[in-house]
Amino acid sequence: VKLEKLKIPGAEQVIPKDLKDLFSQLTNLKLVDISDCKKGASDMVVTALAQNNPQLEYLALDECELVTGKSLKVVAEKCPNLKHLSLDGCYQVNDPAMLKIASSCPNLTYVSLGLCST
Repeated sequence: VKLEKLKIPGAEQVIPKDLKDLFSQLTNLKLVDISDCKKGASDMVVTALAQNNPQLEYLALDECELVTGKSLKVVAEKCPNLKHLSLDGCYQVNDPAMLKIASSCPNLTYVSLGLCST
């Protein structure tokens, strides 16, 4: 599958296993918006996304409260082309993860951290 853009904001019934399986199959994603997928977007999901989509440029995880700095460090390591990162309401995101993103993603031009603990 050559899908490059996936937007499913507000898909509240999606569970982590479903998204992990999806991101293990889709390997050409450049844009992903899973904002408000409160039950489905977890560190396991974001890690699978990053490991299988190194060309990712746009990632929106607004209000994904299960996402922590742990998976964002994987994004930093695996997705050096990242340009846009939106994490509004991801209160478990921490400073070390954001420092790793900043140092590993030289093309980053947009970051939003509204209501984060950083």
